Amino acid sequence: MDLTTLRPTEPTSSAIAAALTRAETMRVTVQESVTAAKANRDALLLDGDALQLATAERTLTDARGDGERVEAIVAELTNRLASTRKAEAVNEVRASLATSRDATDARRVWWGKNGRKLQALLREATALHRGQQDAVEDTRRKQVRLVKDYDDTTELTDAIFAEIPPAEDVDNVAYRLLDKVADAWEHSVFLDQPKEAV
Repeated sequence: MDLTTLRPTEPTSSAIAAALTRAETMRVTVQESVTAAKANRDALLLDGDALQLATAERTLTDARGDGERVEAIVAELTNRLASTRKAEAVNEVRASLATSRDATDARRVWWGKNGRKLQALLREATALHRGQQDAVEDTRRKQVRLVKDYDDTTELTDAIFAEIPPAEDVDNVAYRLLDKVADAWEHSVFLDQPKEAV
């Protein structure tokens, strides 16, 4: 019996699993051989001569030895498969961690290059948005005061107020995004802090 056929072709979990499958198949075959050899030896205990009995004993001993070796191989392959799968899982996480670090570094570089400009643009956009809101509110207050002081100016002030351009939807959306971008900026600054070794 050539037990070298049960060796993995390479040290990977898939190759070890394939070898384990072969070993488990051979274990069944060897167990059948042991059962047959024992039945033959047992029969010869009563009916065989000394030579036949000696041959049957050797056959049974060899079959049992093969069985013991195959069992040992199955156990060893089972252990190796478990440890190899664990090592591969650890390596997969390490590779993923490397990718994550690269992505984090790329983000840090981008914010380092563009963050200040973006921050300045956001300040300017915020100031323009608030300035527009303040101007509209100021006009509303003056309109209310004018109508209150001069009843006959209602039609005039309504016409004036109708000319005030509304804030563009895109400006409102951009303004709502300012807080999110500010959070991203703060997080990018946090990322610039020294990292703990992993």
